[in-house]
Parts: sequence; structure tokens; C-alpha cells
Amino acid sequence: MSDSIAFTHPSLVLGQLADTKLMEQVARMGHIARQTDAAHQRLNALIRMKHSLMMTLNELHGMGTPLDTLPEKLTEVDQQLREAATAYLNTYLNNENQLFQLQSALASEASVSTLPETPLKLEETTLKAHPWHTASLKLDSHYFSRGGGTKEDMVAQLGNFVRKSGGAGSEQLARDASEQTTRQAESHRLYGTLVVTAQCTHRNIGVIEPQVIDPVKAVNAWNTLYPHARIESPKEEAKSPGPSTSDEALTLLTGAVYGSSFVGMVHLMQEEGTPVKDFESNRARLEEKLRIGGWLQARTGKLGVDPEILDEVKSFLILPTVTAHLSVMTMGTIPLIGSGKSSKVMDIHSLIAALDNYLAEVNGYHQEAGRDVAQGIPIGYYTRKLTRGDIVRLSYPPEDTNSTKK
Repeated sequence: MSDSIAFTHPSLVLGQLADTKLMEQVARMGHIARQTDAAHQRLNALIRMKHSLMMTLNELHGMGTPLDTLPEKLTEVDQQLREAATAYLNTYLNNENQLFQLQSALASEASVSTLPETPLKLEETTLKAHPWHTASLKLDSHYFSRGGGTKEDMVAQLGNFVRKSGGAGSEQLARDASEQTTRQAESHRLYGTLVVTAQCTHRNIGVIEPQVIDPVKAVNAWNTLYPHARIESPKEEAKSPGPSTSDEALTLLTGAVYGSSFVGMVHLMQEEGTPVKDFESNRARLEEKLRIGGWLQARTGKLGVDPEILDEVKSFLILPTVTAHLSVMTMGTIPLIGSGKSSKVMDIHSLIAALDNYLAEVNGYHQEAGRDVAQGIPIGYYTRKLTRGDIVRLSYPPEDTNSTKK
């Protein structure tokens, strides 16, 4: 199976042949992406440690039992934080440049129309779902305030945040999120946007079963891809097979791991004709609430919105000075979006409902006509390689070559 990385290419179609070079490049991209993720996880772990130590120090001071050695530990953590931040930035910048070069090169690779016909007998196969993969969830949020900056700066930061989420279709979602925010800023007096992202890997994988190979099509595909090493007489080669020293092979896409992504945005705008002073006072209070402890209850391990913060947000959204617009984008699944009683509160309720429905959708088994099916965007592939020797043996199994006609 190739490495799981959010990458798509027109030639990557289940049941079809894949360009071996392309698959090797995709695996390399996955390795590079994991290096960046490891550096980021190290930085986040140290940030959480620093927050935990500071909270402990504050609690001890509040109880009148300060710990003299704890400030020294915080100094050590600060140094580790600086080193981890530097390492992450260097790794990120270097790896992003490598990924860009690889993606640019892969854009010109073979399309499905230029590859030989698949040797799989598709009419005898089905795509079966199996709950063999680990389901996972990555949840994040951020509030982007336009403040005194330009519209372009805010949109660029927002798009980069969505892109770095790294989920299925993150590049497309980043472009869509940027375009949505740009339209809101051009049509309204936009003061800020709350962004919630979620990325999931799905439990069900899809596997082509049974994998029945047509020997004639396999030989034709081999001779098309490797004209310098044609299989002229499979029967003769089967009688006296030699050692295989070549890495050349046909690569079949026989299964896939699926994932999905969710991006929800609440755009906060000032109503026309509202005094700036009145709006600014409420906006500043809301932005402070959105930043305190994050929007989602990540630290407590809960999904959803902190009730106290939600009450503050809802009280702000029903003010006559504020308009809130909702944007929801998904890849790999389509959640239901409900509505609330109030048109202004509807947006915040709809965002929460859409996120909950998205998580419920990808958490269970998907069924059609009473059977499990695999759904989502492929984020990794199962492959089957057919070497020259494999194709020869498929064409003429040993018992056939050793038999004699009567």
C-alpha cells in the first residue's frame, strides 16, 4: 500500500493500472509530509506542556504553596520551545518546497487515457468494504480578525490555515475558503471569520475482490509499458524461466483507504447604518471570547463548543448591529445542515449541527442496499504488482507447460 497522503491524480483509478514512477513519487511525498507532521507534533507537545506547567504554578501560588524549582523548569521548556519552533519552521519551509516541486512534476505524468488497458477482469469483480482501517479525527479552529490589516492579508492567512490542515482535498478547500471569504469581504463590512476544520480517516476501506487477471491483457500491457523487454513467447519463457533481476512491474490499484474533510466558517459583518462605536465595543468583547481557550474544547477532550462561550457568541449574533453568514465546505461526505429559530442564531447553530452531522456520518458504517460500502476521498492505495515472471506464469501455469498433447 502506498503512503497515505492527500493527493489526487487523474490516472489513479481503482481497478486500473498506475504509473509505477508516479506511485513511487507519491510515497516519497508521504514520507516528506510525515517529517513535517512529526516536527509540528513535537512543537505542539511542548506548547501543551508549557500551558500545563503554568497552570500548575498558578494553582500552587493560589494555594500559598509555591514550588521554587518550577520556574526553572519553565525556563528549560522555553528553551526547548524555541528549538522546536526553529526546527519546525526550517522543516516546514524545506519540505513545502520539495512537495511543490514533486507536485509540479506529477502534474505532467501519464493520465489514465495514456496507460494500457487494465488486465483485471472488471466484469468479474466487485468493490467490497471492510472495516480494517483505523478511524481518526483531527479537529482545529481559529478566529481571523481583519483588525487594521488588509482584506488580502486576512484571506491569505485563512487559506493557509485550511491548507495546513492536511485533510483530504485540503488544497481545493483552501481555495474555496479563500474565495468565499473574499466575496464576503467585498460585499459586506467583514470584521472577522471563525474557521473550524475537521479531517477524518474512515474505518471502511475498499478492496477489489476477487482479483481475476486476464493473461492476454497482462502481456499486452507489459509490452506497451516495457517495449525494450517484450514478452514474445510466454509459453517458451514458462518452460525455462530465468532469474528476475529487474524492478520493472505492472502496478494495479486494487484497494483504497478513504478520508474526508470539513471546513466551516462564520463570517461576522457590521449591519449597514450601525454606529462604528457601538459595533466595535461588542466586536472586541466577542473576539476576546473566541480567543480564550480556543473555540473548541480541545483541552478537555470534548467535541463541540464551550457552553459559556457559545452563549456569548449567540448573544452577540442577535444584536441588531451584527450579521453572521455561514459557509460550509466538505470533501468526501455531505453533512446535513439544520436551521435555528432565529435567522441570526441560525448560522452558529447550523455550524455546530453541520459539524456534528459530519462526524456522525463518517463515524459509522455506510450502507447501501443493506451492505457496507466505502465512501470518501482516496487518501491511500492498496496495490498489486505483477512482474514479468508473474505474467508468464499466469499465461502458462507450470502444469500446462509440463503437459504433453496426446
